[in-house]
Amino acid sequence: MKSKLLIILAIAFFSCEKDEPVTAAAQTYCMCGEITNINQFYPDLFFTYTLKNKCTGNIATTTSATYFEEGNDMCLTYEW
Repeated sequence: MKSKLLIILAIAFFSCEKDEPVTAAAQTYCMCGEITNINQFYPDLFFTYTLKNKCTGNIATTTSATYFEEGNDMCLTYEW
């Protein structure tokens, strides 16, 4: 009787679905997108980037003083 109970408990314990740990890359995936367009404005030398979100397909624009090439990925500080 004890052996049957132990077998049932072992099957129940090992058959439980375990949650996969969430990696940092998975958490920030919807915060990144591909640069589809770049504009530069003088005299401030700021670049305006148009981004297409890899997760949702949404379009966003952002500015930066740093130059990134078109086709590269850029991440924002929020999901969009």
